[in-house]
Amino acid sequence: MKLHLPQLLFFCIPSLLACGTGTWVAELAVDSMVQESLQTNGFSDGCTLDIDALPVVILDTSISNASGYVYGLSEFENTLFDAMAETPIRLWDAEIAALTYTAQHLQVRPGIATVLHESIENEYGRTFDANNGSIGLKGQLTCGDTTVTLDWGFSTSHQFSCDAKLSIAQDTETMTMFAIDPSQWFRQSTLETGSDSILGTTIANADSNENGIVSLNELLSIPLNTLDGYDDDPSDRIENLFDHVEANTKRALKVGDQRCSSM
Repeated sequence: MKLHLPQLLFFCIPSLLACGTGTWVAELAVDSMVQESLQTNGFSDGCTLDIDALPVVILDTSISNASGYVYGLSEFENTLFDAMAETPIRLWDAEIAALTYTAQHLQVRPGIATVLHESIENEYGRTFDANNGSIGLKGQLTCGDTTVTLDWGFSTSHQFSCDAKLSIAQDTETMTMFAIDPSQWFRQSTLETGSDSILGTTIANADSNENGIVSLNELLSIPLNTLDGYDDDPSDRIENLFDHVEANTKRALKVGDQRCSSM
């Protein structure tokens, strides 16, 4: 996919000692430390997860200053990427004023007939898109003697805002790495102050038809009030394990150590 720099107007602000421009680069990857921990000891109940794909449909990326003005808005079409690519994916680069910015943004939403990026396997990407997926996970979850396949695609839309200061240096490329944290789909709580335990056993045992695949539909049939320790905000009307897992999608993006919020 060929990327183009947007044509923007820039203003030098002497009071801020900001003159000239630099290049802001937005990249996408899996949080590699989280990925490695899930393969070994990241689950609180001893499960492990081997991830094959982390599909995500991105509408746009941008960066903003303390006044909320948005810059560097990307111009690519709704595009399906796989964050499990061997190297970070360069989403966009934009020439912007050499200033300090306060937040970076990435918008995720489903869209039939999206563009498939070269990082995503074609047949898998077409199926994910046809099912109206926006973000998801494909992999193998092992808990004790039980191994199941997960092939999940959520259809929720998210405007992720990542409050992380970033100074763009003049005549230099400065990068924002948007990292997907797949552990959040296994988090015991959806509350900011809730348990950070990462649990897999309940999901591995949800294979009601015993075909070796745990679908999102199977999670729908598990009432959350039958599970010990799972907690949610009552106003979110989360009633079953699917609702709970899907709700934690809002926590799935990070920039550095800063977890992004979803609006």
